[in-house]
Amino acid sequence: MLNNIFLAIYTIAISFAAVVLYKHYSKKILILLGILLSGCINTIFLSQKTILGISAMVSSNIYVIIQFILWFYLGKECYQHLKSIIINYSIAVYLVITLVSFFFFEGFFHFNHFNFVAGTFFYLIPFSIESFMQLKNENTNYFSSNNFILSMAPVSYFIGLSLLFAFKNPIISKQMLFTNISLFELITTTINAIYAALVFIFLAKEAKREALSDN
Repeated sequence: MLNNIFLAIYTIAISFAAVVLYKHYSKKILILLGILLSGCINTIFLSQKTILGISAMVSSNIYVIIQFILWFYLGKECYQHLKSIIINYSIAVYLVITLVSFFFFEGFFHFNHFNFVAGTFFYLIPFSIESFMQLKNENTNYFSSNNFILSMAPVSYFIGLSLLFAFKNPIISKQMLFTNISLFELITTTINAIYAALVFIFLAKEAKREALSDN
């Protein structure tokens, strides 16, 4: 049920992003479109368990790496004070950590919780530094800008899932809070709603900005 809802949201977001990108080329929207497409494909794998001999867990491990790398690159387009080399180092270190985790710790054929938590950590570092530098410069307008909205979009998603994955305890995730709603379902639904809302706000503001510039 949740996979169908997420798939519908991804489809709408991809369509919206494609329309905005078609009207005006933007590297940020192109990268965002890649993130949304990879998320949509992974959701299809999760709903079908296995496609073309590729299991949902393997698909999810690949998706996590692609997702974080694309968000790192998107950060390079959004941040005003951080040098690109900092993001590049973050990507390089993250890739090394994921390889070590795949070969020596959690493996590749089961969902690798550590890689997700590590990706969250490396995403939050430049995000926090940029936010602090903007506050230091008293640039409060930045926090209502499209750059901040876009870079903020995955934060609750990353943190929420990292808190669940950090414990690696299925009993916690499967804890029933209501009759048919588990803790995992409640958290994932909430953070995905925030994630989607911020992405749609970003796309709507970009579409409005381009419409005004065309006039």
